[in-house]
Amino acid sequence: MSLPEGPWNERWTFERLLSRHGGQGETYVVNDCVESSTFGVLKVLKEQKDSERRSRLFREAKTLESLSGADGIAELLDSNVDKYKEDDLLYIVTEYIEGTHPDNKMECDAALDFTLALMEILVYCHEQLIVHRDIKPNNIVLHGGNPVEPYLIDFGLTFNHNAIDDLSTAAAQGIGPRNWFFLPEMAAGAEAQRFAVMDLTHTLGVLFNVVTGLRPLLLRDEAGLKPHERPSAVLELQKLGIDLHSRLKFLFDIGFNYEIAERWKSADQVIEVVNSIRNRQNTKYQSQARLNDAIQKYKKSDGYIRAGALSHFYNVFVTTLERFSYGRIAISAMPDESTCIL
Repeated sequence: MSLPEGPWNERWTFERLLSRHGGQGETYVVNDCVESSTFGVLKVLKEQKDSERRSRLFREAKTLESLSGADGIAELLDSNVDKYKEDDLLYIVTEYIEGTHPDNKMECDAALDFTLALMEILVYCHEQLIVHRDIKPNNIVLHGGNPVEPYLIDFGLTFNHNAIDDLSTAAAQGIGPRNWFFLPEMAAGAEAQRFAVMDLTHTLGVLFNVVTGLRPLLLRDEAGLKPHERPSAVLELQKLGIDLHSRLKFLFDIGFNYEIAERWKSADQVIEVVNSIRNRQNTKYQSQARLNDAIQKYKKSDGYIRAGALSHFYNVFVTTLERFSYGRIAISAMPDESTCIL
């Protein structure tokens, strides 16, 4: 087998086929003709005459250029995407990362460490106003199989808020496959397609997968259950023990809310909570959640309804809750630009 004919053959030689099933095109492991120690991943655009796909490959290459030097993101080595408006066959070559995908179950602490490392990559991307929008096991490579050295790959569905134009996938279209973790904001016409919260939810879906061995699929199934509330998932999570199960439940309860406004708002928030789970500690968010639960239970109680004297107790709780409202974690409010990248 060899590479198809194209401009890439001037510099790159065939090593092996990597995949024929990518959304954008076929991928190959290639070797640099000049620097023989350099290996890359060649992506050849599948539908070369499709102007939208040509524009998308251009966007992917430019996004990788802007993220150059970042930990956990493969370098762009070569491309001819500047000719996307011409008739040339388009391609990009990115750094080849030797490793495996996180598609097997991990021990819980290793899974948490992996999630923390992946979230650090997202912190940088989101600071650059870049949303990946397609985080799943196949788009993550563990360098050398090491869970704490993840690389985020395939930026083909990226939305870059630094370059808002007609080159990105329009909101009128749906994004992403439905067989991994389809979110309501991925549907055609959803304005929230550009929110960074999508990356956080997908990353927690990967965590859920490596801990339970189950795909999250949907935020809400036919019975209205979140991924971690389904019987098969509960059985897997119970194996971790009461403490870890309850801590992960808190993380997923918020992270898997159907409404995007009620989920975790930033990678930093998720990092804090995952760190607390890893260290078996509580966070300010759990304090707020407990206060919120206490208020709701008290408001529904006979004592609250009957005893006006206890209304002062309720007011104290409300005041305390307001003081603990870090980021409005459990309050329905549209994400703001500083936390979600509108």
